[in-house]
Amino acid sequence: AFSATDQGRSTVVVRATDRAGATVDMPVNLRVGNLVPSIQAPTTASFIVNQSKVLTELSVGDADGLPTDILNLTATVTAGTLKQGATSAKSLSVSGTQAAINTWLAGLNYQSATDSVVTDTLALRITETGISEPLTATKNVALAPLRNSVTKVTDPLATSKVALMIQGTDGADAIWVRPSGTSTTTYLVTMGSVTQTVTGITGRVVVFGFAGNDSINLALARIATRVDAGDGSDIVQGGTAADIIFGGNGADLLIGGLGADTISGDAGNDILVDGTVALTQAGDTLTRVLTTWSSVAVPTTTIYNNITARLRMTADTAARDTLKGLAGSDWFWSTLTQNTGVLADILDIPAEKRRTV
Repeated sequence: AFSATDQGRSTVVVRATDRAGATVDMPVNLRVGNLVPSIQAPTTASFIVNQSKVLTELSVGDADGLPTDILNLTATVTAGTLKQGATSAKSLSVSGTQAAINTWLAGLNYQSATDSVVTDTLALRITETGISEPLTATKNVALAPLRNSVTKVTDPLATSKVALMIQGTDGADAIWVRPSGTSTTTYLVTMGSVTQTVTGITGRVVVFGFAGNDSINLALARIATRVDAGDGSDIVQGGTAADIIFGGNGADLLIGGLGADTISGDAGNDILVDGTVALTQAGDTLTRVLTTWSSVAVPTTTIYNNITARLRMTADTAARDTLKGLAGSDWFWSTLTQNTGVLADILDIPAEKRRTV
């Protein structure tokens, strides 16, 4: 009988001896098997932007290992950050027994990059090193922003404040955010047919529309907002404070409202407005106006004038707005006459595509 002292490769020499005492040796290579360590993890997990998420259902196993065997684990993400205890990084490693590593995993957290809905991948790699030939297992967890959620989070731009985080769906969202009465910290959030009351908001309002033709109305908001409408033909109405608005891909109608706003159209033929708009025809809607606009492949001055005749603009003369068309054929409404001491708006398209009031 032969008993290996370790798992891995061993060589046994078999010797045959005849009656005359002559011998012949035959080396035999043996490999003592070892099971690869395992990783248990979900295929996907979701996160709230700007909120730390405990990564649950993570564990490792070593079916044929001893309780004292040492394993090495590395966890890595690309877009966000991992945190364990007081340590934060895109890649964290730990060495220890199976029990110690599982305790470490139970305290592993993920946080997205600031104001980012970029999807990420948690890559886990476990190695058993206490043997002659180390064995490794890997597993990936796809991380994506949660859809259809309204959450209070610590505002990363002012950590003493609480931000209102709204994450829509991949469908056509109708999102309406407004203060509750005269309150400066309580907000009503309507998504579709459901209205929620959220208290204790002292930071920004942050909205992600994702895909779909969204209507995002923040016109009554009196605090700073940030809106990323996502893909689709979207309508965004900013509030009375400083707003940051991204239209995303598609033909968008982006209305800054009052305050020093930064509005970016991105790909698609967009209409960017530095102030507010109202409808000029009874029964008309902003959605109908945008539907007409988005059906035009190559906008001309005549088409633009016909469409925007359905809107009445009130310019924001009290603040300096920045309007960026980026890709696509974009058209701006802005003012050339600011209040005394207010710098002119920053516009990045030629004069023939600007309408002023």
